[in-house]
Amino acid sequence: MPRLSLPVRIKEKIRPKELIHTPAGEWVLDMGQNMTGFVQFVADAPKGAKIRLLHGEILQEGNFYNKNLRSAKAEYVYISDGQRRLVSPHFTYYGFRYVKVEGLSDIHLEDFTGCVLYSEL
Repeated sequence: MPRLSLPVRIKEKIRPKELIHTPAGEWVLDMGQNMTGFVQFVADAPKGAKIRLLHGEILQEGNFYNKNLRSAKAEYVYISDGQRRLVSPHFTYYGFRYVKVEGLSDIHLEDFTGCVLYSEL
């Protein structure tokens, strides 16, 4: 049966407002607003490197926190093929403001773009 609702599309692209180094030693992107969507990023890592983006809505005591999501993983994992490329998740999206970045040794805000999704109105 064909889709009855309006299509969901990337309607805005935003840059992270801040890169936070938490008291727990984590690197966390602050997108500056709660959003529904995903993060596109430039991956420039050695072949086989595992890059993880974990999504959450709040910080707790200055640290990344996503325990309120209970069993929902809200994470994206990319295994590098050794080539510099723009990585964009497919067939998924998250509700989040903060993104904990693991597996990248050199993080630059300009390498990340928040893709905000909502219905084509």
